[in-house]
Amino acid sequence: MLARASQPRGVNETSFDSDVDLLIARARGDFTGLRRIDVEFHTAYAGLGVERDVPVASAGEVLVACTRHHFRAPAGPLETLLRIVDADDPGRRVVAQYRLRMRGAIEPRA
Repeated sequence: MLARASQPRGVNETSFDSDVDLLIARARGDFTGLRRIDVEFHTAYAGLGVERDVPVASAGEVLVACTRHHFRAPAGPLETLLRIVDADDPGRRVVAQYRLRMRGAIEPRA
Protein backbone atom coordinates (compact mmCIF):
# COMPACT_ATOMS: atom_id res chain seq x y z
CA MET A 1 0.00 0.00 0.00
CA LEU A 2 1.18 3.51 -0.80
CA ALA A 3 -0.41 6.76 0.46
CA ARG A 4 0.19 10.10 -1.25
CA ALA A 5 -1.13 13.58 -0.44
CA SER A 6 -2.68 15.52 -3.34
CA GLN A 7 -3.27 19.25 -3.57
CA PRO A 8 -6.13 20.67 -5.69
CA ARG A 9 -3.89 22.73 -7.95
CA GLY A 10 -1.11 21.88 -10.34
CA VAL A 11 -0.14 18.32 -11.19
CA ASN A 12 0.34 15.77 -8.41
CA GLU A 13 2.94 13.26 -9.53
CA THR A 14 3.85 9.99 -7.86
CA SER A 15 5.78 6.83 -8.61
CA PHE A 16 5.10 3.38 -7.25
CA ASP A 17 6.89 0.07 -6.95
CA SER A 18 5.76 -2.91 -9.00
CA ASP A 19 4.60 -4.69 -5.83
CA VAL A 20 2.13 -1.93 -4.79
CA ASP A 21 -1.45 -3.22 -4.98
CA LEU A 22 -3.29 -0.28 -3.40
CA LEU A 23 -2.74 3.45 -3.85
CA ILE A 24 -4.44 5.89 -1.46
CA ALA A 25 -4.78 9.49 -2.64
CA ARG A 26 -5.21 11.86 0.29
CA ALA A 27 -7.14 14.59 -1.56
CA ARG A 28 -6.75 17.77 0.47
CA GLY A 29 -9.20 20.63 0.21
CA ASP A 30 -12.02 22.48 1.93
CA PHE A 31 -14.88 20.01 2.35
CA THR A 32 -16.57 21.92 5.20
CA GLY A 33 -20.31 21.29 5.34
CA LEU A 34 -20.31 18.39 2.88
CA ARG A 35 -21.89 15.10 3.93
CA ARG A 36 -21.42 13.08 0.72
CA ILE A 37 -19.42 13.47 -2.45
CA ASP A 38 -19.12 11.77 -5.80
CA VAL A 39 -15.58 11.11 -7.01
CA GLU A 40 -15.10 11.20 -10.78
CA PHE A 41 -12.07 9.66 -12.47
CA HIS A 42 -11.48 11.02 -15.99
CA THR A 43 -8.84 9.07 -17.93
CA ALA A 44 -7.89 8.95 -21.61
CA TYR A 45 -7.55 5.16 -21.54
CA ALA A 46 -10.81 4.25 -19.76
CA GLY A 47 -13.10 7.27 -19.99
CA LEU A 48 -15.16 8.29 -16.96
CA GLY A 49 -15.45 6.25 -13.77
CA VAL A 50 -17.51 7.41 -10.78
CA GLU A 51 -17.68 6.41 -7.12
CA ARG A 52 -21.01 7.67 -5.79
CA ASP A 53 -22.14 8.73 -2.32
CA VAL A 54 -18.73 8.68 -0.64
CA PRO A 55 -19.14 9.89 2.97
CA VAL A 56 -17.04 12.89 4.02
CA ALA A 57 -15.39 12.19 7.38
CA SER A 58 -13.01 15.19 7.47
CA ALA A 59 -13.41 18.84 6.49
CA GLY A 60 -9.86 18.96 5.16
CA GLU A 61 -9.21 15.67 3.40
CA VAL A 62 -10.90 12.88 1.45
CA LEU A 63 -9.30 9.46 1.03
CA VAL A 64 -9.57 7.88 -2.42
CA ALA A 65 -8.37 4.31 -2.97
CA CYS A 66 -7.23 2.90 -6.32
CA THR A 67 -6.51 -0.79 -6.67
CA ARG A 68 -3.67 -2.00 -8.86
CA HIS A 69 -5.71 -2.62 -12.01
CA HIS A 70 -6.80 1.04 -12.06
CA PHE A 71 -3.36 2.60 -12.10
CA ARG A 72 -1.14 0.38 -14.23
CA ALA A 73 0.63 2.68 -16.66
CA PRO A 74 0.31 1.29 -20.20
CA ALA A 75 3.34 3.10 -21.66
CA GLY A 76 4.66 6.15 -19.88
CA PRO A 77 2.84 8.25 -17.30
CA LEU A 78 -0.83 7.66 -16.64
CA GLU A 79 -2.83 10.85 -16.15
CA THR A 80 -6.14 11.07 -14.33
CA LEU A 81 -8.36 14.06 -13.68
CA LEU A 82 -9.88 13.43 -10.25
CA ARG A 83 -12.94 15.59 -9.69
CA ILE A 84 -14.81 15.80 -6.37
CA VAL A 85 -18.48 16.75 -6.74
CA ASP A 86 -21.04 17.66 -4.06
CA ALA A 87 -23.39 14.64 -4.18
CA ASP A 88 -26.20 16.59 -2.47
CA ASP A 89 -26.17 19.48 -4.96
CA PRO A 90 -28.61 19.00 -7.88
CA GLY A 91 -26.31 21.19 -9.99
CA ARG A 92 -23.37 18.84 -9.28
CA ARG A 93 -21.04 21.56 -8.00
CA VAL A 94 -17.36 20.69 -8.45
CA VAL A 95 -15.73 21.15 -5.04
CA ALA A 96 -12.15 20.27 -5.96
CA GLN A 97 -10.21 19.00 -8.93
CA TYR A 98 -6.84 17.24 -9.05
CA ARG A 99 -4.53 16.24 -11.88
CA LEU A 100 -2.78 13.01 -10.98
CA ARG A 101 0.19 11.70 -12.96
CA MET A 102 1.35 8.24 -11.98
CA ARG A 103 4.58 6.69 -13.13
CA GLY A 104 5.31 3.05 -12.66
CA ALA A 105 5.91 0.53 -12.03
CA ILE A 106 9.50 1.03 -10.98
CA GLU A 107 11.62 -1.92 -9.96
CA PRO A 108 10.84 -3.45 -6.56
CA ARG A 109 13.20 -2.52 -3.76
CA ALA A 110 15.90 -5.08 -3.00
